[in-house]
Amino acid sequence: MDTTGYEWVPARLELPAFPLVVPKTLAAKARTVERPEQNLQISGASTVSTSLATALQGRERALKRWQHLARRADVSALIRQLSDHPELIAVAAVREKVSQIVRSGRWNAPRGRPAGRYRWHPLIVRGLVVACINGDPAMTPERAFHRLAEWNFLSYDAAKKLYYQAFDEERFRAVVWESGNPACRAPEDEARSLAAVEQLERGESIRRQVDAPVIGRIDLSFTADL
Repeated sequence: MDTTGYEWVPARLELPAFPLVVPKTLAAKARTVERPEQNLQISGASTVSTSLATALQGRERALKRWQHLARRADVSALIRQLSDHPELIAVAAVREKVSQIVRSGRWNAPRGRPAGRYRWHPLIVRGLVVACINGDPAMTPERAFHRLAEWNFLSYDAAKKLYYQAFDEERFRAVVWESGNPACRAPEDEARSLAAVEQLERGESIRRQVDAPVIGRIDLSFTADL
């Protein structure tokens, strides 16, 4: 049977990322800086690994949680949910609910962030642990927690808690959102032109250089390791 066209669904993929800290700078910063977390050298960022199926599940979980809280009329929990998943605002039903609550004067989100809440963000700690492991082949996450404590970055218990928090919490997982536009049908000739765009295949990498106005040239590497 000949193919006459393809159906396309516009979508957006949200991928949390953690910094790639330069390993050799960790110990040096711990020795020379009173609060080393204020001055860390990074070489880039790495996104969390995911698959389309996993990202779709993340979307469904976030939406179901929002719908559950909306039915309960739990405004405080809705505010926290939107803080953890700001991408929810792209959903029309979420925008409508937020608008209703704001108009009623009940959307009282706290100004700023609670003191100390993100002195160490879980994704930052994940990046620190990865840097320790990359700098020592014998290093494990548990040993990295001890190493960070020895270097006076943060305590062993705090490092362990925040590191695993970056894996366990929903807000640090990938989600995919459909744009809200209906699926469209693309003729075969248009599909061929889209297929000609460089595609990232499993186990391969695409590398590019871009010039940023503030920090200069940046090397980008996109790798599919699923």
